[in-house]
Parts: sequence; structure tokens; C-alpha cells
Amino acid sequence: IVHANAAAFAAFGGLAPGMSLSLKFRAPEMQALLDSVLSGTVASDMVDYTEKLPVERAYRVSASSVGHATDLYVLVFKDQSEARRIDRMRADFIANASHELRTPLASISGFIETLRGPARGDPAARDQFLQIMQNQTGRMARLIDDLLSLSRLEMKPYLKPGTEVDLRQTIDSVIDSLAPLARENSVVIERDFVDGPLDVPGDRDELFQVFENLLENACKYGQSGGRVTVSI
Repeated sequence: IVHANAAAFAAFGGLAPGMSLSLKFRAPEMQALLDSVLSGTVASDMVDYTEKLPVERAYRVSASSVGHATDLYVLVFKDQSEARRIDRMRADFIANASHELRTPLASISGFIETLRGPARGDPAARDQFLQIMQNQTGRMARLIDDLLSLSRLEMKPYLKPGTEVDLRQTIDSVIDSLAPLARENSVVIERDFVDGPLDVPGDRDELFQVFENLLENACKYGQSGGRVTVSI
């Protein structure tokens, strides 16, 4: 090492003139990069390198000679950690999207079946079910918007909730939307709520999704003929 800038010191620490790069970066990919450049096999080369400690960081490392007929080389470490994180988020989101769309679709299908059968002549039930179906289609539309606009998803981990959500009302909506699934599995969902609204900071759709997943699993995998009690 002849020189290291401030960013290199901050990222790797313990760098000093005269230190051996081969001893500092022992990973096989870094050894191969240094060997290929220092041996003169190539004038420049590039590898992906992951630093494990103190926290895992991913880098794209390029090495190239400086000038002609010199023994100087420059290594440039480009931090790829954020790009890798975003790629993983994209993959996770796409993998989960089908599951998250399937639940409201199943709910709508169940209400349509009920409207064609037992609730055919019940105007009150029809209006209630149609409202729930409208809410579920709205959720699907918002989920698709997220899928088509991943930049919004990428920003969410860094944004504190800017709105208050009535948790009681949100869970009420979840229970109503899962009514067909509960009937199908002979499960009764009971409410044990405090009186009045219960406002918490958060995103309504995300909280809806959390409680929907919990109650859906309780209905599917709980004992048939049992009860699921939601207490807040």
C-alpha cells in the first residue's frame, strides 16, 4: 500500500503505507485479482468482494495499472451493498406478491359465492359484502401499484410512519374480509376489543396485511370448529 484515501480508512481501517494487500485482503477473489494484475497477465481486472466484518458490505473492486512501465496500481472499491439490498427486496416483493394477491381474491370469490347462494335475497348482507369486496379490490390495486413502482418500496424502510391508523377499525376490516375463509374452515373469529378507537402510527395497508396473514393462518391451520379470539 502506497496511499489510501479517507473512505478506504473508514471502510477497512488499519491501512498503512507499506502494508501488504495480500495480507489485508485474504479472500480468494481478492488474491486472484491481485495476482492477475501484479503478474502482468492483464492491465486491469474486476471482481466482486464481500467484507464480512464489522458488518457485511459488498464491493465491486477494480484494479488497474497507473501509467506505463510503472509498478503502481490503483484499486477502486465501489460499495454495492445498497444495490444488493434493493435487489433482494425486489426479489422478495415479487415472490410475496402472488400470495398477497391470492388472499383478497379468495375473499372476493367467497363473497360472490355467498351472494349467489344464502345471501341472494338479503339486501343488508349484500350491501355489506359488496363494500368488503370493494375494499379488497382497492387493496389489490394498491399492491399492484407497489409492484409497478418499486422505487416506493425502496424508500419505505427509511420513512417513519406519517399517519395514525385506527387499529380497531383495521382489524375489524380484516375479520370481515376473512369471513368466507372462517366459515369454510368452521372457525369463529371473536373480537375482544377495548372501547373506542385505538390509534397507532403506521400504514393501514401494511398493518392490514400483517393481521390478515396472522388470522388467515389461524383459520387455515387451527383446529376445525374452533375459535380465534383477537384481543386488543
